[in-house]
Amino acid sequence: MQLNHQLVNTHYIDRIGNVAYAIGKLTDLDISILDIDMNRAKPVITVQRCYAVHQLNGVQFARKGGPAGPINRMQANIHNCRIEWEVQP
Repeated sequence: MQLNHQLVNTHYIDRIGNVAYAIGKLTDLDISILDIDMNRAKPVITVQRCYAVHQLNGVQFARKGGPAGPINRMQANIHNCRIEWEVQP
């Protein structure tokens, strides 16, 4: 069985385009990017927590304990990319 390279490449081209759009939007909002993971069903962009992340209207999707207390993991969507950041309540 031979893989259809054009289909696979088109999939990555779409992902790269979505990530590029999201990076532009995050830059416009003055939000710093810490990491980008392209190898998921939906690309994940981890950003620095700052006042501007409130504009993303994120929702909590995970909670963990840390030495300084609980940490909430937040997420939002920009152009089919998941944007994630951590906050301490």
